[in-house]
Amino acid sequence: MYLHQTLGYNVCIGRFLSSSVGGLFFNDGDKRTSLAVALAFLGDNGFTLGRLPEEVLYEFVVGISSSQDCSKMVINCTAAWLETLAQTN
Repeated sequence: MYLHQTLGYNVCIGRFLSSSVGGLFFNDGDKRTSLAVALAFLGDNGFTLGRLPEEVLYEFVVGISSSQDCSKMVINCTAAWLETLAQTN
């Protein structure tokens, strides 16, 4: 059984985004790359977020990276936000 099947897709994406957006994987582009990977993962598993304004996605990702909350809270908030937007294909 895969982790996303146990925890749920949104929690896995929440964990990924909270750990990668503020990380130093690349010299530049961590937030854009993390969001692209998260959206691709959701898409590959039958979910879409519909058409969101770029500003909404930007504020969402920047909010994750600049949050002073504990990682568990950021993960839960991210998962809840994604769950409200996710549509199954």
